[in-house]
Amino acid sequence: MYLLSQPVKPSDKLADLPIGEAKEVPMSEDIHASERVINVRDIDPRHRHTIIFQLFEQLDPESSLQLVVDHDPKPLRYQLEARHGARCRWTYLAQGPDLWRIRLQQG
Repeated sequence: MYLLSQPVKPSDKLADLPIGEAKEVPMSEDIHASERVINVRDIDPRHRHTIIFQLFEQLDPESSLQLVVDHDPKPLRYQLEARHGARCRWTYLAQGPDLWRIRLQQG
């Protein structure tokens, strides 16, 4: 499993984003082999949704994106569903109070 290891901004090339072994985020669900784990708290708030949209749009059908956040990201869900409709599969893996984990897949 991997996390972004430093803050990122939309101008960063997604393929060049630094990643490192993730040890600080508790994971109770199995991580898929093709799942990228993103600690959203490490991304500048002004750029979070833009980066997540880009990552989601690059997912292939066998891959998933797991978001780790400190609040319920309902506005992000609404935006993804408005853009992608039923293609956006959103699964809560953990729901607060201090940590939320969401698995995103294209369906």
